[in-house]
Amino acid sequence: MKATVPHGRNRPSLLAPEASIPASLAALARPIAPCLVGAEPAAPVPEHGADWGALVRLAERHRVVPALAAALAGSANALPEPLAARLSALAQQAAFEELALAATVREIVALMEQRGIGCIVLKGVPLSLMLHGRLGMRTSRDIDILVAPRDATAALDMLESMGFYRRGGEGALPALMRRRKDVELLHDGRRQIVELHWRLFDNACLLPLPANMAPGRVALPSGAQCAVLPERLNLLYLANHGAQHGWSRLKWLVDLAALLAPMGQDGIAALYDGIGWAEGRRSMAQALLLCGALFGWPVPDAVLRDAGRDWRIRALVRIALRVLAGGGEREIEDIAFATTRKNISHYLISSAPRYLWNELIFDLNDVSGLPKGSRWRKWGAAGRLAGWIACAGRAHG
Repeated sequence: MKATVPHGRNRPSLLAPEASIPASLAALARPIAPCLVGAEPAAPVPEHGADWGALVRLAERHRVVPALAAALAGSANALPEPLAARLSALAQQAAFEELALAATVREIVALMEQRGIGCIVLKGVPLSLMLHGRLGMRTSRDIDILVAPRDATAALDMLESMGFYRRGGEGALPALMRRRKDVELLHDGRRQIVELHWRLFDNACLLPLPANMAPGRVALPSGAQCAVLPERLNLLYLANHGAQHGWSRLKWLVDLAALLAPMGQDGIAALYDGIGWAEGRRSMAQALLLCGALFGWPVPDAVLRDAGRDWRIRALVRIALRVLAGGGEREIEDIAFATTRKNISHYLISSAPRYLWNELIFDLNDVSGLPKGSRWRKWGAAGRLAGWIACAGRAHG
């Protein structure tokens, strides 16, 4: 059984046949779909006879186990044992991990304040609290901290004083900051990852922070507060982040949809009308078309008009569905050319010459996919290609 975006009169066909949605992904998406205000609720949970094992594995792949567990909790179609016990254990583990991350977020924010470093927490723990009012309803794997570029060195020193250490991103921080948006840090004892950002995206032309930005505030369970992106900017950030990753995890689309759902159809249409092309209008159009395809949401007429006129939006949707659904339960890194499709999305988000030039320069210099110490790193894009050929040759004997 296949599900596609519903077409009305004069509505363009936005999904190629090969990019339609497998029944397994539709069965996962329906019960965890955020309820759009003013629209009919999503279809009920899967019926008896569903491949429950595949559904749980797919939920793990897309990191929506807590949402699936919550959807099935009140359902008459209970999972058979031992899958029910496994799903419950996975959901509890996700809750414990998020609680531990919340404690680390509180510690980082407090230390940043002591040192006079302003910081914003992206996604993760504060997003869980904004969407659900409590922790344990989402899977959070890392902590994303955004600081002003002038504070990046001091913030890195502070995180290293906590026991975090850099993974990758070798070289002096100022040189790294010109090329990338963040540096990744690990903590062996906590088994946690912190990504320290100085901008939102590697491409500095995509959604630069306004100089007069007034952050929002979210209360942590401890009573302390952390700064977050203001509402509109946060929505744009999540849409562009998802587009850059080809929406490879259903979790990201569920997060954005849950923030949009309280606006209702009219509010979402008004939001979309006010988004400029340079801000990521194509990314938001892609996200709303995916919400239509996966969650059954009505798609704003302006989105359909834009998609009918703009081949880039249609290409973004097809790529996202191929990345979301093409590998089933496998990670995209384990699927041939899946990450290449995702990276093509970067060139479709904006058609501004400066944006495209920055994207090309980044790709020509990015060797992060090569192992540390690889002799191919110094050759940039040519070295990355040579390293890939060498690796493929070894794999095939």
